[in-house]
Amino acid sequence: MLSVNVALKSVGAKATSSGDYPGSPNLHRLAFVNDGVYGNGRSWISDTPGAGWVMLELAGPARVDRGRPVHA
Repeated sequence: MLSVNVALKSVGAKATSSGDYPGSPNLHRLAFVNDGVYGNGRSWISDTPGAGWVMLELAGPARVDRGRPVHA
């Protein structure tokens, strides 16, 4: 069975958040949270320390058999 990352923007997942870190306009943006590119500069940081959140709306119904949240 083929494994597909249903959280990626490229397969139609939409991300929303509590807000982006305001310090750098080209770093730590919500647009990076599910683009599939890894690295610190392509990460997301909340504008609300300790209380930020991200929500991913999948393109449609999907069976999710694993997840991997990453915490700083």
